[in-house]
Amino acid sequence: MSNEFMDKYFPSVQEYPNNIGISILPLGEFWSYISSTFLDGFINYMKPLKMYTVLRYGVDVKTRDAVISLNMERDLTHTNISNLSDDDIFILAKPIEISGVKPNNNMFYVFWYDLDCSDCCIGRFVTSDLTEDVIAGFLAWVKDIANDNGYEPIAELDVKLLRGWVSF
Repeated sequence: MSNEFMDKYFPSVQEYPNNIGISILPLGEFWSYISSTFLDGFINYMKPLKMYTVLRYGVDVKTRDAVISLNMERDLTHTNISNLSDDDIFILAKPIEISGVKPNNNMFYVFWYDLDCSDCCIGRFVTSDLTEDVIAGFLAWVKDIANDNGYEPIAELDVKLLRGWVSF
């Protein structure tokens, strides 16, 4: 899971982190093998910038695209991300202002939702890079994961699918 994006923004990758209750997601760390419920605690305080899915568990591209299309047409009050696609979902996001507390505008979060719910990943970092450059690096990383593991093709999901209270 190493490429330019990961090397640049995450100097520390922790598998099965054992400091979750002590130091919650330090800057520059990427945690893997995290429960999807841990991701729930963060996603609702984010503004998603990009969201992608890869063909890993699903049957075929046609079925995946039909599910995505159906979800775009539904009027959802709340979103369960696991219903958006039959596969892994990758989200790049920025924290939002809450109760007048403004976040660092250069902070980003990465979410990787794995359908089996226990192999999810999350990371956060701060950079002076342009948002467009971070997005381009994020997309390249997702494509690398898809290519390296035979999960192709990837599909972009509209972040407007994330409505109401979001859970994984």
